[in-house]
Amino acid sequence: MRRAVLLIGLLSAGTVSSHPLQAPADISSIEIFYAGLLHPFLTPTHVLAMAGTGLLIGQLPRERAAVPLLVFVATYCGALLTTLWGAGWAASTNALMILAAVTGFLVALGSPAMRRLVIPIAAISGVLLGLNSATEDVSLLSNLLLTLGTFLGGALAVTAFAVLTLELPYKWQRIGVRVVGSWTAASSILVLALTLSRLK
Repeated sequence: MRRAVLLIGLLSAGTVSSHPLQAPADISSIEIFYAGLLHPFLTPTHVLAMAGTGLLIGQLPRERAAVPLLVFVATYCGALLTTLWGAGWAASTNALMILAAVTGFLVALGSPAMRRLVIPIAAISGVLLGLNSATEDVSLLSNLLLTLGTFLGGALAVTAFAVLTLELPYKWQRIGVRVVGSWTAASSILVLALTLSRLK
């Protein structure tokens, strides 16, 4: 377990600095779209945040999971749209790691008392992930394609984590989700600690 946490943390640390999406001028529109679609999955800090958010939503009762999912999608879309006009927040990388640590801890805890926190956490996650996906030095069309791809990739990822968790029928599988949550929290804390140590 410790080796897995260390490996995830080190891989995340390698890309922990936020680099805006870029689209070279010599590739096609469909390739630009796919670059945006894959961006959330190729950025470990985003993967940890999306996993924590999705797993946390997936621990809710089935009838209550739709609202936080919709909240995430709405805030994620809104934050991404603001980046079309030059908005963005590179510092949200550290905030994403804090978010991933918190969501991972809540998933590992698995307490029903924490369910009231899921909707605000979903909203915060959508905002941070969106603002951390700003594009740079691209044309308007490329910007739109990258943003659309990124939105679809991120929204599908969080939804997939949530749905897969909701569909787990056995108690031992739920325990496995809590273990993954603890790994997410530990990896995020490790990445954040490495990042902060570089600033000294």
